[in-house]
Amino acid sequence: MASNVEFGRLKHSTLKSIFDTEDPLTSRRRFKFRQPLNFICSVAILIPLVLMLMQFMIAGIADIVAIGIVAFFYFTFLINRAIKIRCPHCRKIILCNTLWICGDCKQRNVRTEDYPFVNKCEHADCGAEPKTYKCHHEQCQQLIFLTSDEDIISYAHRANSPAEIKPKTTQENKENKRDEVAMAELDLKLKEIKDRIQGLKIKTELEQNIEKAERYYEASMGIKEYCRRRRVEAEKLYKENPESLKDANEAIDEIAKRLA
Repeated sequence: MASNVEFGRLKHSTLKSIFDTEDPLTSRRRFKFRQPLNFICSVAILIPLVLMLMQFMIAGIADIVAIGIVAFFYFTFLINRAIKIRCPHCRKIILCNTLWICGDCKQRNVRTEDYPFVNKCEHADCGAEPKTYKCHHEQCQQLIFLTSDEDIISYAHRANSPAEIKPKTTQENKENKRDEVAMAELDLKLKEIKDRIQGLKIKTELEQNIEKAERYYEASMGIKEYCRRRRVEAEKLYKENPESLKDANEAIDEIAKRLA
């Protein structure tokens, strides 16, 4: 009697592992058999669909239409359908085409249609098969075992997972600030060196003459602008006193003459 009970439990466990589409322990097997099952499913849909369409159209046309419908269904929904698992802790669904970080090589995996975390690392120099995945639901963050040996070393986790982004410590902040100060000092020294090199550059006679001309032009235009402004001010200030206006204009002419 006891043996019958044990056999019944074993049978129930086996059937559950085969047909449970959310069990993490069957996820790798479900991924490996995904394409064959997709093909079988397509054929299973195709045969009755052809028989049904033959009731309304010619056999050859019914075949073509049925194949087109099944092909559309296959390439749209089946071929890259994501394997899903249910976290045993928070009971939430996780799709295995999530972008993930390999626990062995620490590299990002982005080709998740072909290399989900229930398959293996996409990088040729690694190729590790994760045995554990860390639940990426914020309120959970528990380890989900993908194999029966419950290995907790080098678990895979979602890319950019908040749990993996550790806040910087006070010591790290101090070190960053010291680095910034050091870089600022180096930038300042580099600027001083460049300015010194630029100052030591020997200028040609033409460049020297151009600089003199520029200084003379600025000085000359400055005096002219000054005299022009003073004349306007004198016109307003001495508009009722012609003698003072005459004296002011003579003084301005003298200034322009001496500084020209």
